[in-house]
Amino acid sequence: MAAPTGETIAGYELEARVGRGGMGVVWRARQPSLDRLVAVKLIGSDAADDEVFRERFLREAKLAASLEHPNVLPVYEAGESNGRLFLAMRFVEGPDRPRSCRPRGAWRPGERWAWWPRSQLLSTRRTRGA
Repeated sequence: MAAPTGETIAGYELEARVGRGGMGVVWRARQPSLDRLVAVKLIGSDAADDEVFRERFLREAKLAASLEHPNVLPVYEAGESNGRLFLAMRFVEGPDRPRSCRPRGAWRPGERWAWWPRSQLLSTRRTRGA
């Protein structure tokens, strides 16, 4: 999914592509109304065209926005703009967490997510009915 730098999605001005994952592309963007940087994840059109995926995405975005935990980035907004699903959240400068945890060499099997404090996150999710 290509979105040109400078395009505006739901009021967020896309400045630079900062990542790509299985579901879409993450952009550093500016929210002019509050004069702040945000991260905007644009979901790929294949997934966005699936009605079941769309409903689940929006439901999980609401759940994620309700979480308050130091290890979870706050979600500012989720929705659809110009036929694209998007998720806007806090922007954090620097490498992604897995890269910053192991800057050299490949991850060994099972090692990649060992740094994540799962028990804390799962506990937080359970209090929200997930």
